[in-house]
Amino acid sequence: MTNPEIIVNLWYYVDENQQFISALAGRAYIAEGSDEEKTSLLRHLAGTDYPLAVHRPVPDRYVTDFVDRARPGIAQFSELDNPATQLFEEVYQFIELELAQMAEKQNWPVDFKIPENPLYVMTALYRDDFGEVHVLGA
Repeated sequence: MTNPEIIVNLWYYVDENQQFISALAGRAYIAEGSDEEKTSLLRHLAGTDYPLAVHRPVPDRYVTDFVDRARPGIAQFSELDNPATQLFEEVYQFIELELAQMAEKQNWPVDFKIPENPLYVMTALYRDDFGEVHVLGA
């Protein structure tokens, strides 16, 4: 592979009205090609690869106010529009840990690090009342 790059699929679980985010997931890939080709690959895989992703709760530093109380670990959907968001930071950390463990286990002399501004695709997931997960917009 020439000039491979780590790219990332990110998923977020939303409520039925798509107002709140209750959980997060992410998976890294190594790919080459144009940004358009890599984005197309991520979009193609977004609908099927989420079960294999690193899943994490929304960090407790995100608090959403409900009528009767504040609930940590729930983010407002609008947080995705915040260019300075750290919503997926723990997901990135767990992905890097997983990659490091994989490299060590395989005895690869490679240091897999997610770039500071990785190419990524975000996809919404919704878990219905029967526990079935639906991919939204992929």
